[in-house]
Amino acid sequence: DVLAHGLIGAPDKAELSELMRTGKPNREIAQWLGRAFPGIVETMELETGDTADYRTTSEGIELEVLDADEKRLAMLFFRWDEVAPLLRGLYARQLDGFGQEQAEPAIAADTTVEEPIETAKPTEEPTAETPAFHSEPVTVYPGEQNHLPYDVVVERLHVNQPEPTPPEPRPPENFRILDDDLGKGGPKEKFWRNIKAIATLKQIEQENRYATPEEQHILSQYVGWGGLADAFDPDKPAWAAEYAELKELLTPEEYEAARASTLNAHYTSPTVIRAIYDAVEQMGFRTGNILEPSCGVGNFFGMLPESMAGSRLYGVELDSISGRIAKQLYPKADITVAGFETTDRRDFYDLAIGNVPFGQYQVNDKAYNKLGFNIHNYFFAKALDQVRPGGVVAFVTSRYTMDAKDSTVRRYLAQRAELLGAIRLPNNAFRANAGTDVVSDILFLQKRDRPLDIAPDWTQTGRTEEGFTVNQYFLDHPEMVLGSPTAESTQYGKQDYTVAPIEGLELADQLHDAVKYIRGTYQEAALPELGEGEDIDESLPADPNVKNYSYTVVDGAVYFRENSRMVRPDLNATAEARVKGLVGLRDCVQRLIDLEMDAAAPDADIREQMAELNRRYDDFSAKYGLINDRANRLAFADDSSYYLLCALEVLDEDGQLKHKADMFTKRTIKPHEAVTTVDTASEALAVS
Repeated sequence: DVLAHGLIGAPDKAELSELMRTGKPNREIAQWLGRAFPGIVETMELETGDTADYRTTSEGIELEVLDADEKRLAMLFFRWDEVAPLLRGLYARQLDGFGQEQAEPAIAADTTVEEPIETAKPTEEPTAETPAFHSEPVTVYPGEQNHLPYDVVVERLHVNQPEPTPPEPRPPENFRILDDDLGKGGPKEKFWRNIKAIATLKQIEQENRYATPEEQHILSQYVGWGGLADAFDPDKPAWAAEYAELKELLTPEEYEAARASTLNAHYTSPTVIRAIYDAVEQMGFRTGNILEPSCGVGNFFGMLPESMAGSRLYGVELDSISGRIAKQLYPKADITVAGFETTDRRDFYDLAIGNVPFGQYQVNDKAYNKLGFNIHNYFFAKALDQVRPGGVVAFVTSRYTMDAKDSTVRRYLAQRAELLGAIRLPNNAFRANAGTDVVSDILFLQKRDRPLDIAPDWTQTGRTEEGFTVNQYFLDHPEMVLGSPTAESTQYGKQDYTVAPIEGLELADQLHDAVKYIRGTYQEAALPELGEGEDIDESLPADPNVKNYSYTVVDGAVYFRENSRMVRPDLNATAEARVKGLVGLRDCVQRLIDLEMDAAAPDADIREQMAELNRRYDDFSAKYGLINDRANRLAFADDSSYYLLCALEVLDEDGQLKHKADMFTKRTIKPHEAVTTVDTASEALAVS
């Protein structure tokens, strides 16, 4: 009813009929529908007396059916590739304005005749008004194997066909963003894309599986709730259906988190993401550990250039729904669904990239609370600690990181990093994706080996001709301001600084030109010289589960981690065997320590781990001698845990084994017990 009597008018029906007459496949019909009907929102009365609200996107049509009392009867979504066969059926039967010039089936018949055709003899000769009927046995197959004409009526169907073997599930792959219009659309179109994505996510999670490629495409349409505050307002009649949908679909916790994110959950456009990668690639970055500390659904990961495909991806996202979607879109990435303040991998990353949250509030992170930085500046401070010396931080941030009159934040950053360049975006850069007009900057910083007492020009501000406070960098480099600096009236009637877009110029072209002025060379991680030779066979991005300055075994090969890289040391066969044995001992000791520190760990588990430690130690010492022996020290002394392992042996004055340490036979660590009550104010102060 909606398709034939509402959405598709007579001219469109004629064009669709022509496409079908000329044999266009359903895929092309679906593409035509997506181009012809994007972003339509209408209401119509159905033949049943009910009402249908329908919304179209480039992907399909969403239907909400209401009865006379406006009670929802159904909520449906059809992709255009599902709609196309329905329209083809109307065309074949010449119904509802769909017609064909000659009576021929839309798909050629190819029936298998099992017996001679037996023609029924009608009582009257057929006339123009009376169709001729005949019967014949034919073989009817399921689905795509069926080639019967559309006007064949099958009264009985007998198929003795075995159930097909289900295909092997494909291993999950990271999603690739190929659509530069991702995230664009009107408020209601974005809303219903979000709803579709959340419903898809919950179905996937309920079935405990990974998303299919088709489902990943739906999930990628999620853009968060920035600019959609009306959907959370029960007093907005125009958004009543959307409000009810949110309350029904989201848990109370998810609803509150979504409502709280309407002010700052803005997603980055593919145009800006591509420009940031272009700048980083221009510096010489190819592979490494990449951090996105406020990753949303992971759009930066989805646009990772092919030249950086060997990188390891790490994302952090506070919002539960966004983080869970990111896990489905990028199953090969390491996504932490928690606040940035809960993570700490110092000197681990080669590149930190992303669009940080803006706001005049602070994050409660004990290590950074004393700085008193607002959230966007906090992300810079912490990210610089997370990347290794020589690593790069490339963030989209509020212009006030650069323009604030107080230079404290910029001095802090300048002491720890060199500014490679900055790009000021026009105020409409995020309008289509995030529905907001705001001036933002892209900053490129490279971490120093050590802090310097320095205050370069970019830590200072100056004034424009209109008297606005602007960072000195942008006054000295107007080519990095992608628009016309001007004044605008605020909601309080004051004049404020803004950057208006230049009519006729495309942002992508402006960014392409500006990136050329970003100066700096990416510094590859310094690889340690280990073992008997100086040559390093190969290196890998570091595994965060391997402690810094420690050996590990990957696919049977020994690696040594130093900051963001793991390298293959040049070891002879005997030394490599010693290292592998000591790595196993070290990991066994660490598991035992973890168990003893856990107050809830059963004693049986601890005794079992002690037995495992004894077995590993006895096997190792029988082959390679004491851990404290010179040969083992030469092989493993670079490992940060070597002296912990040495403590497993109690030696006599001659350096011979006196006995094993107590760790082999009894508990040596008392688990931590949280203090829940105190008696005095001084005790309370000490506990806090």
